Parts: sequence; structure tokens; C-alpha cells
Amino acid sequence: MKNKEAHAINEDEIQLYRIPEVASRLGISVSAVRREIDGGRLQAYRIGRSVTVSLSAIKAFLQKLEIK
Repeated sequence: MKNKEAHAINEDEIQLYRIPEVASRLGISVSAVRREIDGGRLQAYRIGRSVTVSLSAIKAFLQKLEIK
């Protein structure tokens, strides 16, 4: 029996958005989102034929871009 607490799923990880939704939320083009994913700067998941991005990945991406 697996320990259910081994990997607690954060609620932000459950909220998944397709690329057009991510582009709309970030105010950038769909191709810009794809470039960020392809460049490894925005984490994405392939579920079936869809590419999705979690809310936690969007937040992490924005934190990397923060001007300090």
C-alpha cells in the first residue's frame, strides 16, 4: 500500500490551463507561450494530445521574471 502523504498534491497543481488560456492570462501570444515551454522556462504537461500548464507553473514562471 502506497503512502498517500508521500506526495501531497497542491491545489494549484490541479488547476490546469491550455496554452491559449495561459496566453490570455499572461497577456502574450500563443506562440510566445510555446517558446517559453520549448525553452524550458515554463513547465508544461502533455495530457493526451493537449499541452497544459498548471497554476503553480505559471506562478513559478512569473516569479522568475520578477524585477527586483
